[in-house]
Amino acid sequence: MDYSIKVGVFDWQGFACDGGFYPEDLPQEWRLQFYSNEFATACIDLNAWMSGEHDCETFEDLRDSFELSLAVRDESALRHAETLSSQCQLRLHALINDDAESCPLAASPLAGSSWQCRSTLWTPASTLARSSSIALLPGAQGLRQYRGWIEQWLATAPPGDRLSLWLDGANTDYKTLADCRQLVELMGF
Repeated sequence: MDYSIKVGVFDWQGFACDGGFYPEDLPQEWRLQFYSNEFATACIDLNAWMSGEHDCETFEDLRDSFELSLAVRDESALRHAETLSSQCQLRLHALINDDAESCPLAASPLAGSSWQCRSTLWTPASTLARSSSIALLPGAQGLRQYRGWIEQWLATAPPGDRLSLWLDGANTDYKTLADCRQLVELMGF
């Protein structure tokens, strides 16, 4: 199957907080733009991010091909996503919610948007094979383990879909993310 896989992080706000990726003098509101120049996708966990004050400048000047997704876990995060979408003119790729019972995405005005609402993420811990165009991988013991997980995910991924591969941003450093991106490229994706 022909796939195109974009590699990035879930929980972007936790990515590389310890330094080493962002220049020390880079303003906080420019970090997502800086990140988007290097990587192709990211997901912001709105439940973790809502407590801070963020303005629309955070979402300005992202590359057109960059895929930004939002994860919501409850109604307040969904309302925050709706507010951000209307105020900041976001170009969102997906709205993620793994617990559809607690947050009915279908009832949200965002569900009718031009971007996709997702209710599942593929993870290595998934006990049943399920089709998902987004995989979330935890920390691995090396690239061999990442490769095995990617192959398992692709065996169930929907054909002809745009695929996103995310590493857990809170537990991923720049080198690991760059190595995983290179692995995906070497695998032919």
